Amino acid sequence: MVDSNEISSLAVLPFENSKPNDTTNSWVATTMRDEIRIRLGALNDLTVKTGYETLNEAGGTAEEMAAKLKVDALITGSFLMHQGQLQFRVFLLNAATGSETAFDPHEGKETEILDLQKKAALGIANRIRTDISNRERNEIAREKDIRPDAYIALREGLTQLDAYTAEGFARAI
Repeated sequence: MVDSNEISSLAVLPFENSKPNDTTNSWVATTMRDEIRIRLGALNDLTVKTGYETLNEAGGTAEEMAAKLKVDALITGSFLMHQGQLQFRVFLLNAATGSETAFDPHEGKETEILDLQKKAALGIANRIRTDISNRERNEIAREKDIRPDAYIALREGLTQLDAYTAEGFARAI
């Protein structure tokens, strides 16, 4: 278990696709990172950064990645998208102790991604903070006023734009 008293900063990394050759769902990796980062940003006295590489891409240890990003802990995870079903696991890696906390898997329909992200962020927040205020908890759990299909289309398009290629640009439109 990660000692919550030691974590004043963390970085959320892109999640790894359990099907590495499946690029059709690459949008999930950055979407998970971004949404969890935004939701955890509601916690007072916690600095939340974004990592742009997965641990595998960085080619180093969690401790080395945390030192590079100047944070106490890393949030990472993996996901699997199959026939409209999304399953993901979240891990909290404490750089100081080298300990890892694995959270229960989250599973649901692709269109439930916003709710699944919210539940994951609340689980992380409860693990690293024992004194979450009602305001912080409400902000983390805040419902997004967006249709899930529109959110998914937006995230897919942004991922294509981030590729900075002619093909990616055309697919984003």
